[in-house]
Amino acid sequence: MREKGRVIEITGSVARISIKPSEACKSCPSSSICRPAGKNMIMEADNRIGAKVGDEVFVETSAKQSMIAVFFLFVFPVLLGLIAMLIAGRRGGWYMVISGLVGFALGLMFTKIMDTYFRKWGKLLPNVVEVVKS
Repeated sequence: MREKGRVIEITGSVARISIKPSEACKSCPSSSICRPAGKNMIMEADNRIGAKVGDEVFVETSAKQSMIAVFFLFVFPVLLGLIAMLIAGRRGGWYMVISGLVGFALGLMFTKIMDTYFRKWGKLLPNVVEVVKS
């Protein structure tokens, strides 16, 4: 995926970029997840090319990065919740419900820990690939 935006802040080798919704975003059914208020999305990206504040840039995210992020954000917590429900299934009733919720919460906590790890080591960040204009 390739997006165009404007660099608003630089911290070390990471650039914060404001990205306006494109025409494709307006027709996407999942746009409310990326842009809940319909406003600009703020994205952090690896700034290997040395873009400066105020530059218009292209930011690129690989399919692999997107799939890993989707797994940790959506699939993993649900999977953990289902596994917890299956384990507690022998007792039935409220044990299953509570176990499922606890498993889901643990999945979200693990996702937050992984997000902190990925940010610290610069993993899964999109890349600034081109400066359009300074």
